[in-house]
Amino acid sequence: MKLFLAVFGKAGSPFVSDEVARYVKRLKGSASPLEIVELKESKRDDKLKALAEEAELFEKRFPKKDFVRAILSEEGKLMATVPLARWIEQKSASNIVFLIGSAYGIDEKLKAENEKVSADYKSAPEKVIGFIVGYVMKNTQGKANSVVVKELIPSIFD
Repeated sequence: MKLFLAVFGKAGSPFVSDEVARYVKRLKGSASPLEIVELKESKRDDKLKALAEEAELFEKRFPKKDFVRAILSEEGKLMATVPLARWIEQKSASNIVFLIGSAYGIDEKLKAENEKVSADYKSAPEKVIGFIVGYVMKNTQGKANSVVVKELIPSIFD
C-alpha cells in the first residue's frame, strides 16, 4: 500500500501548505510513507470548466480502478484520528490517494464518486493538534518548527 496526498497547485503556497500540513499530520501513524503529488491547477476563469479540467487531470493521474480515493472536504464525513487509522487499515491492500482541491474547490462529480474524509477537529482539538504536530515532525525529520505548526493548525479548521 502506498499513500498519496494530491494537491492542486504548489504544495508550498501559503493556503496549500496549510492544508497539506493538516492532512500530513493526520496520517503520521501510518506504516506507509506519504507521497505529496502536486497537480496543475486550472487557469480557466469559468469555475465549472476549471473544476471539470482538474477532475479530468486527477482521474488520469489516479484512476479509480487503481486507487482508493478520499476527497478531503469540509462537507465530508468527520473522522477522528482512530477511525481514520482504522479506515486506512481496512484499505491496506490498496493504494490510497487523498485529494485537496484547488482554489475553486473540488468537482461535484469527484465528490460524489469518492469517499469523503475530514478532520473531526471540534470534538478533540488537542488530540488532532498533537497528532498533526507529531506527524509533521516525523516527516520533516525534526526540521519543522513545532511551535509554528501548532499555531497554524487552528486556523485550518476555522
